[in-house]
Amino acid sequence: METQQRTSQLLKPVEDYVRQCLDLSARTALEQLGLQGGVLYESQGGNTPDPVSSADYVVVDGVKVAFGLVKPQGSVGTLFYAEPPAYPWSTFPDVYENDTLLLANYTKGYYGINLLPQPELVQSLLENVTLAKTIACVDWTIFEPQGITVAPQTPAMRVVLGEHATSFLLHYPVDVTSTAGESTARIDAFSVEIPVRMKRVLEAAHTVIDKDATDIAYNPSLAFVGNIQSSISRDVGVFTDLFVITDPQSTIGGEQYIFQAGRANRPPALVWISESALADKKLCDTSEIRAGTAALIGDADVCGSGDFTSFTLPMFAYDPDEDFVTYTFSVRDEATMPPDVYTVKDSDVMFTFVPVVAKANDGQLVDEQVLLVPVDFKPSP
Repeated sequence: METQQRTSQLLKPVEDYVRQCLDLSARTALEQLGLQGGVLYESQGGNTPDPVSSADYVVVDGVKVAFGLVKPQGSVGTLFYAEPPAYPWSTFPDVYENDTLLLANYTKGYYGINLLPQPELVQSLLENVTLAKTIACVDWTIFEPQGITVAPQTPAMRVVLGEHATSFLLHYPVDVTSTAGESTARIDAFSVEIPVRMKRVLEAAHTVIDKDATDIAYNPSLAFVGNIQSSISRDVGVFTDLFVITDPQSTIGGEQYIFQAGRANRPPALVWISESALADKKLCDTSEIRAGTAALIGDADVCGSGDFTSFTLPMFAYDPDEDFVTYTFSVRDEATMPPDVYTVKDSDVMFTFVPVVAKANDGQLVDEQVLLVPVDFKPSP
């Protein structure tokens, strides 16, 4: 019993010291990773290059937060396109095949790229970074004035993303010798458990971002995955939002654990106006085309009869980031119409259509469609 007591007294200060370093390193890595969009930068011991361009991050309270969702790039065959005006597809939100309507009001598609790391990559990252931070924290010379010498061996780290916590298991054989009593004992392992459900938090973040990237009608504000909540902090950067994921069962130091990631701005998508919707809109000289709040308005007559009718083409666009969208119209290369009114000219009636460019603008990005509004010929006198 006396020997066990001496061994415990010899090992306890070393055990407590290493565990404190491990706990501090684990907490720091988890907190940084949550605030930075699931990444740790090279200057922090991680594998992500420190960002130098503001296109790679958004600054929130002095923290460079990596993007979790960015604009789409390229195209998916002939189904989905990343760049307006083809974006997201020509007849959005209806889907046709050989002039046959397959799907009406279909809002799913390709609206962004999910950049969040997968849980297994985060696990490996935490293992490497926490091990390096813990070893750097330890200074064995502090025990020499106490008459204790420490001989460490090769360390290894294992991180477990558990259902209820994140566990850090440090295998670090250490021989501890008392120079006064000439007694030696060994510690093989140290462990800490942080009440952060990192696996569940990451899975919830992926669920939310995947939905936001594939359904333009999805709104991640106040969305829930189980009891984990997603919200959006809007305009934290220039046309940049922030995903904020909170789990009531995840805390660090008694405070709510926060996982956040940037959301880059993506263009709005105009709802397609078909040729059939324009077919009966006949213009002639002196007809006027003007813009309403979100509509193209025109007047026409059965040319030469004086029998004027009016028409309205409602305009609508989905915005994947829930931004406010404004609508503008122009004819050929002339200035944007609102508040101007475009009057059909004699030269217009020499052609079959007046090309009206309708645009949806979120303040930064624009989608557009060219509307071919029919023109009648003037009757012969």
